[in-house]
Amino acid sequence: MRMIALACLCFVIARPMIGGNSFFSLSSNSPEMLVLILDRSASMDIGAHSNLKSKRERALEIFDQFVEPWPESKIALVESVYEEPFFLSEIQALKDSNFKDFTGQTDTSSSLTRTLLKTLEWMKKTQVGPAEILLASDMQRSNWGENKSSNQFSRIDKILEQKKDLWTLKIIPLNSKSSYNISLRVNKIARSKETIKPSLTLKQSKSTNPLNSVDIQKSLNGESENLNLKISSNYTKWHTTFNLKKQAEEGWGSIKLNSSFNKSDDHYYFTYGKNSIPQVGVLSLNPVIENVLRSAAQNSDGKIAEPLILENLDNKKNTQRRMVIQQGAISKAVSESLDKFVKQGGTLVLFPSENKNLNNYPFLSWQELEERNEDQAFTIQSWSKEEGVLKNFADGASIGLDYLSVLKRMVPNQGEALAYYGDGKAFLSKFTHGNGLVYAFSTLPLDSWSSLKDGYILVPSIQRIMLESSSVMDSSNDLICGSEETKNIFEYSCIDLPEQKKPALHAGVYKINGKLTAINRPLEELDNEIFTLSDLNSKLPNSPTLQELNESKRSTFKRSEIWTSFLYLCLAFLLAESLLGIPKQSKRKQKKNV
Repeated sequence: MRMIALACLCFVIARPMIGGNSFFSLSSNSPEMLVLILDRSASMDIGAHSNLKSKRERALEIFDQFVEPWPESKIALVESVYEEPFFLSEIQALKDSNFKDFTGQTDTSSSLTRTLLKTLEWMKKTQVGPAEILLASDMQRSNWGENKSSNQFSRIDKILEQKKDLWTLKIIPLNSKSSYNISLRVNKIARSKETIKPSLTLKQSKSTNPLNSVDIQKSLNGESENLNLKISSNYTKWHTTFNLKKQAEEGWGSIKLNSSFNKSDDHYYFTYGKNSIPQVGVLSLNPVIENVLRSAAQNSDGKIAEPLILENLDNKKNTQRRMVIQQGAISKAVSESLDKFVKQGGTLVLFPSENKNLNNYPFLSWQELEERNEDQAFTIQSWSKEEGVLKNFADGASIGLDYLSVLKRMVPNQGEALAYYGDGKAFLSKFTHGNGLVYAFSTLPLDSWSSLKDGYILVPSIQRIMLESSSVMDSSNDLICGSEETKNIFEYSCIDLPEQKKPALHAGVYKINGKLTAINRPLEELDNEIFTLSDLNSKLPNSPTLQELNESKRSTFKRSEIWTSFLYLCLAFLLAESLLGIPKQSKRKQKKNV
């Protein structure tokens, strides 16, 4: 009995705990540091089911419970926007309004691979000892960048393998889906002198009782108009018009849903200016082709497109254009300039070289030159007549591609075909490159090549591409929320909600360096695909298997001390031993002397 009591006394001194990943552990294993990694991407502010709290808010609650058993451990927080670790004197400090910039809602995306790597490298550099690392995220696949972050995954894997006896990485996957949500995406914005015409797509998540309509608020320079839009399916396309007749030459606008569950994917902002109507430049060494293309790209005032000079392709005036039409052989330097132009959001329309494939693009190549006689000319057999740059006219008349006669062609190898020859090869292809678009024709507007020079097909297709190229009002002033550019903006004023937003955290309209700038959330935040724990483990083959903590099972991250129970047991056993050690009295009683 005494030995059992002594054993209980030892456990009292050791202060054991229960819960977590093991049934029983000793406080001597308490980590030196608790590192909390918070995903603050826009999708983390979606609620789930009947829970009115966002995933981000639930993550903060989980952090609170996770650190509770280790009051003696240091606490460090790393969030996905600024990615800089800072220490907390106590976990309750996260509820302080002073920490709102580090824990509040954002319109950003995340690069969790980069955030995790930066955190581990910081821990390694500062020689952190035993540590528990908890990463809370909705595990949106786009935020892990698996195709772009192979080197980062390898470096994470190496560090975790080296520190496997000291550090433990746990994941809280907050990937439950919301019961209802509508997201807004602007596909393009057509700009003319007096109007702005956005084309949008509304996506409604699956719900047992989907809405039949949604309230939308349009704003132009602070003046709002409320609309009610009927919704017929999970995907609804919608077009609207902003009238600029009585507006200032420079201004801003927004479109906002009033019935969305997620406040980060329900709005879009844009700016416009007197120079925001798309400008087109033509680059060709053949004067005949240049004149045809310049005429086809004339603006609404009848002014033909300006010619571009190879030597000045990188000057500021040219880089601010929305669209460039290029034909013929070019140097590597020009190719790199055009590559940069498209990646930054420009539209590039390409035509093949006259003699042979001399075009030197890193993103496009053509097949070998093919020729036919007039009686066996290539003809166009199929194309989309309902949408796109080759669609029918408003009165239903066809653009007339079936009458086009092609004697020579060089078919582009890349892109989605918008029209097909009789043998199935592409007449015109289209693809995205960076933030911009590339169109590639397979023939030239020369009599020796095709009848494209007549203009019946070339002019409407070029004009429609010009409208599509104005998908951003003034792209030089538009930024993505959370980008490095927005993080380096320190002097600004918020226009749509004065003194309530920051460019690095919130979408909106800002005045920066005297110019109106629209900042919107990254499009990848609309991605619904999940990066599972098995996917993450496969990227880290040499590391210990990552532990998943289940949010619904609070015992997986709640621990409690039980040393007081052993103290009571010790006292009980000592008391029992004392009682058992008392000698028994004799049954005979000595008689008293009379």
